[in-house]
Amino acid sequence: MVTRSHKGVKPGHEPLFTNLAVGDLDHDGRQWIVGTSSSGRVYVWDSHGHRRPGWPKALNTGVSKPATPRPAAPFTRPPIMGATSPPVLADMDGNGTLEIIQAGWDGRLHVYKPNGQNLPGWPVEVTLPPGTTPPAGNVQINDHKLDLPPALAQLDADPQPELVQRTQYSFTPGAGLQVLAGKSNAVAYNADGSRVSGFSLSASALGIYYGSAQEFITEGAANLATADVDGDGKTEIATAPGIFSPAALFNANGSQRSAYDPSPLPSFLGVVGSLAAIQATLQGTLPTDIPVNFTTSGAFGNFGGGLSYTEPGSGAAGVAASLLLPGSGQPIRNYARAFPAIGGAARSGFPAKQQGLDFLGGPAIADVSGDGQPDLLIGGDSSALHAYTAGGGQVSGFPKFDTGWEVFGPSVGDLDGDGRNEVAITTREGYLMVWNTPGKASADQWWAFRHDERNTGQYGIDTRSPGVARNARIQRGELRFKAPGDDWYTGKVKRYTVRITKANGSDTEVVPPSGGAGTVQRVDLPPHFRRVSVRAVDDAGNVGGWETVR
Repeated sequence: MVTRSHKGVKPGHEPLFTNLAVGDLDHDGRQWIVGTSSSGRVYVWDSHGHRRPGWPKALNTGVSKPATPRPAAPFTRPPIMGATSPPVLADMDGNGTLEIIQAGWDGRLHVYKPNGQNLPGWPVEVTLPPGTTPPAGNVQINDHKLDLPPALAQLDADPQPELVQRTQYSFTPGAGLQVLAGKSNAVAYNADGSRVSGFSLSASALGIYYGSAQEFITEGAANLATADVDGDGKTEIATAPGIFSPAALFNANGSQRSAYDPSPLPSFLGVVGSLAAIQATLQGTLPTDIPVNFTTSGAFGNFGGGLSYTEPGSGAAGVAASLLLPGSGQPIRNYARAFPAIGGAARSGFPAKQQGLDFLGGPAIADVSGDGQPDLLIGGDSSALHAYTAGGGQVSGFPKFDTGWEVFGPSVGDLDGDGRNEVAITTREGYLMVWNTPGKASADQWWAFRHDERNTGQYGIDTRSPGVARNARIQRGELRFKAPGDDWYTGKVKRYTVRITKANGSDTEVVPPSGGAGTVQRVDLPPHFRRVSVRAVDDAGNVGGWETVR
């Protein structure tokens, strides 16, 4: 952040490069925007860009000025003020309002009420469970920073959500690139800030690299994604450890349940596992190029015949050849992947080739073809936005071409309320691009990098409020209006709340809908009222904004 004036430079502004979050913090139908700067401050603005009182909040709990010169502290990174994680919005205490959850470089998970006060029990210093030690021959990387956001989860039978947080407390045999070694760890906390009893997620990696210039990348950058894949009411967790490793599915207690096959290990060994393999690689002969995770994150959604886990990937054979045999001249190929959510072999038609590495990105799953079936959208660093059908082919009209690296991933939604999806992406070069599609807004499954506008990372949660009643008017003793939907202007709301103001007070009625989005709704009115207001409520309890007529 620039703090001193220079010619042509105005000081005091902070970079915001992670996802914003949008949500109805007060449960009154008004949307708020939450953003976190890399300098380590959390901001809240209303829909007109005015900052909310009580904000920003600094992520500096337990941070102290380092000694000069800094002492030698191998495998240690102390807490500092900063953030690379986007904010997450969730109702943590069950009172209907949304708390703001923020992982910081100060090593804490912060949970704030909408007014900026700490929720009781928070912040929490994120640590590994007591008694956790590295495997024999390994050391723990004591990196206090929390680089990634927590994922919302339901790990037990209580109604409050839990938070699953990937830590930078990884295990490695030593400095430098370690192959077929390393472990990544995640922890979980209850809504009151206590540790989830018995939860321990420690996943073995195919590679980890301590001491690089981008430790956030080379020690693992895969976000956690959660979904109830078996219908038991508890969420499972999908992620990939370290770097160049396959994704796996973990149970609600953190134990591994299954893997998304096949293992890329034969690809690695087929390149550098023997002298003959190395010689074949140098002559241009590569083994099967099984995709692996590299800086990408995944998404759950109803795609390709059922609930699926999808994720971009890079070919293991090409990765091994280019990194371990840099003179081989072998390219790294990139792929879109889709698996049954419960694990196992890829769905038919996948992996499918894509242009460019989706660096630090993840997919969206929504209809962009117009057939009402979800499609898989993946961006990348080479100016192409792909959309795949359930069979692995390209949706007609895709790929879309833009100006460079598409940061984090596409977002999908009905921007103009016509029932059809638009697709938006932002490039590193600073361009925001939006395309119209014939896709039906009712088929959105995972519509943003972290699933939704609240950045929850949890499949199946309803974060989209109903729209506002349109064309509201009084006609022949009735309130008439064009119905919104339960998700903006798509679907059918659960009910309407109608507030009728008279000279001697007001009455409130609950009115069921007579039809879905776009239909004309009619509500009988008593005589001698002053004004009438209406708003919609959906199945999840999300409320739309009030519309008032006189």
